[in-house]
Amino acid sequence: MLNFTDPVTYIFLSVFFTALGGISLYNIGPIHFRPYQIPLIIALLLLIFKFLISNKKIVLPIQFFLVLLIFYITIIISFLNAPFPILTLKQSILLFLYVILYFLIINVCTNKKNILQLHKVIIFSCFVACVYGVIMLVLTNLPNHGREGGYFYSRPRSFFVEPNEFGEYLVFVFGYIFSEYASRKKIVNRRIFWITFYLILILLVPNMSRGSWLGCVVIMFLVFYYQDKLKLIKVNFAKKIKTVFFIFCFSVITLLVVSKFIPKRWNMSVAEVVTSRISSLFSGTDATSSIRIDSNKKAFKTMFEYPFTGIGLGNAFTVMQDVKKNDGKLPNVIVATSSNFIADLGMELGLFGLGSFILFLFFVFFKGIFSLKKIKDTDLLVVYIGAFASYIGLLINSLTYSSYLLPFLWISAGIISAGVINDEL
Repeated sequence: MLNFTDPVTYIFLSVFFTALGGISLYNIGPIHFRPYQIPLIIALLLLIFKFLISNKKIVLPIQFFLVLLIFYITIIISFLNAPFPILTLKQSILLFLYVILYFLIINVCTNKKNILQLHKVIIFSCFVACVYGVIMLVLTNLPNHGREGGYFYSRPRSFFVEPNEFGEYLVFVFGYIFSEYASRKKIVNRRIFWITFYLILILLVPNMSRGSWLGCVVIMFLVFYYQDKLKLIKVNFAKKIKTVFFIFCFSVITLLVVSKFIPKRWNMSVAEVVTSRISSLFSGTDATSSIRIDSNKKAFKTMFEYPFTGIGLGNAFTVMQDVKKNDGKLPNVIVATSSNFIADLGMELGLFGLGSFILFLFFVFFKGIFSLKKIKDTDLLVVYIGAFASYIGLLINSLTYSSYLLPFLWISAGIISAGVINDEL
């Protein structure tokens, strides 16, 4: 039974609703109100109320709090040089909500029941997003249906604004679901689990996000490594190769099926386009790679031009599109970022903003590694290894699409940080 006086219920609902991606309940100019934000705010108010009334303990790890406080101070400073302060305000509010989500998850993950329940919520929400993603992949690629984003077929994006966001979401969940898959544990309902697992594999390839592909490959490596190192399960090298080979073959079959039913355009099939995308990972010769390299050069150049203030959070597009402020009117944003979180943060917040965020990431990383060694419960270890793999996979993905602007990195960081604080679990 759901207890609607308990902040935990609303935090679970908030995490579940993050799968709804770009759905907007209401907007004021460029500021959109997303479904996950309502239960998040309710959870925060309930937690504060319980703290004031019954002195309920609020967990606020000082080292994480201080480094995020410095990070947020650099965001405030970035207003000084922002061509469009309304966009800085928008992104500041968004990041503030993510930080709240991060700290609330730390306060929720204080016992085994809640940690396992959050793991289930993450996978079940992905089940909903993936089912819708497959349906939309079919419907948006029917004959005579307009194609999105200049591609000869509509890439799957489910509820999200664009396909790369959905690809990043799949990376986020893949850490948890692959950790459970590799450990042979049965935490999530088996039907939901297997349907979600195969739908992720089906959607990842035609999603065409190379950063997501790399992120998932890194996740598989990390899960195998830590489950073996921490003696969660002993799997010989041959079985690991079989698992990777199975996933590869399933993805290839999916690619061939998609190519079969999506009509050819520009004399290229889906398989041929995906193959060229894979080869471009190593050659960097395709058009999008050269655009991103050029965008990164512009971003780093701007970072050193404004090392203390940056150009304002959310204003990267002014450099990417060479936009000048025009009577305060917001221009049409075509290229919002450089697609590299290091370049974006350095450009928008300056060196101190970039440094403070990287310091936060390192805190989570190193303290997460040490806390993994202290966890004895095997079910919890599955979740924490999944969260850690998800976190690293998202950071890899961040080199091609900025993860800090979506809630998923913050959720995994919250679960890892909770493990650091609750070593007794």
